[in-house]
Amino acid sequence: MDRPAVFMEVPTHLLEVKPGFTGIVRYQDDSIATEELSSWSLFFSQGRFVFASHSLDPLERLDRHLRRLSHQIPSLTREKCLRIRQQAESLLIQDSGSMAADFQVLGWLAEEQLLSAEAIRKLSAWMSEEVLQNLLLSPSQDLKKQMIRLGTLPALGQWEVGSLLSHLQKRLEAWYALGPQITSPYQRPYFTSRAQAERLPPEQQEQLSQLLRGFSFRQLSALLDQDELLIARRVYPLINAGIIVLRDPQPPFNQLPKTYVARAATVPTLSEAPTTPLQATAALANGLQDLHPTPRATQTWTVACIDDSQAMLSEICRLLEGQNLAIHTISDSLKALMKLTSLKPDLILLDVGMPNIDGYQLCGLIRKSSVLKEVPVVMVTGHKGLIDRVKARMAGATDYLTKPFQQEELLQIVFRYLS
Repeated sequence: MDRPAVFMEVPTHLLEVKPGFTGIVRYQDDSIATEELSSWSLFFSQGRFVFASHSLDPLERLDRHLRRLSHQIPSLTREKCLRIRQQAESLLIQDSGSMAADFQVLGWLAEEQLLSAEAIRKLSAWMSEEVLQNLLLSPSQDLKKQMIRLGTLPALGQWEVGSLLSHLQKRLEAWYALGPQITSPYQRPYFTSRAQAERLPPEQQEQLSQLLRGFSFRQLSALLDQDELLIARRVYPLINAGIIVLRDPQPPFNQLPKTYVARAATVPTLSEAPTTPLQATAALANGLQDLHPTPRATQTWTVACIDDSQAMLSEICRLLEGQNLAIHTISDSLKALMKLTSLKPDLILLDVGMPNIDGYQLCGLIRKSSVLKEVPVVMVTGHKGLIDRVKARMAGATDYLTKPFQQEELLQIVFRYLS
């Protein structure tokens, strides 16, 4: 089948600044109604690129790349990652003006010496590349440009714009060559069916079943400490063979630009991919050997859900079904602490508004328990105000989830604290 294989040239002017410019280039996409999707911030020091941020969920992006970095730095523990996230969250809540919260937190990491300069540079590069790919895929005619001059910027590492654009061009061409089967790094691979999975050798079935649990290519990159493009290439033959199906990115990532959009002109593609199951499994035999999930990524986790509403408990169980989790529900807040001490869960989902003992009081008791004090506690609340979030933090909550929530929001919490 013929399909386009020549990717358009990247709009290089988006990264062009005058020599010596220090500050921020802000791009606003007026064609996007959702504010969180519409703004890019590019940081430059003396005309050299430093960092790129996007207004879409910067905390999720930081979480994910910290997770990947933790494979390479044993001292980057879950507790340290949570501390970094909380600092970023406080910066995001504050009115930081033109400074993006994720950029500020990198400066904070350098100032506090929580990570080495090399680690910060690597983290900055991963985050920036992801943001720039999305920017360069956006229709440039819809972008409104603003220049913000600054005196100095934190020294996080600098890249020459020409070499950076050349690298991004090659990456985007590689993603484009995987279309039309793969159209986004945020797509989520699943087995098409049990019958299709059984076409694979048992060892590969087991190996892939531990990975294909609703994670996107980008999330798999964080879990496996591997390039998401490499992962996509390795599962590509199984997509062609009908063994793996791709689901759309979870909102709001489904609104980001796609890496493949069909065009009128068609030219021969890169080497033809195998399409029969036998050819596909043979092609993957070597490639998949590096995609070994870590024991932490595949163990069964215990999640305790505390809510006086049986309907809400049932809904949480339904949303988390099939996620390799042992879900325990508790409806009586008076008995919750005793049950939690016995369960020793890996994650606690705690409703705020309960009779007898409310969520804030129970969270305080959990933090005083020697058995439970380090367990992540996510407060589930119907309030979105800043005061409620601060109150949850003061009670000892690790995070919060606002009702009503979608499955993707709940799975994001699972990915953040358990994967």
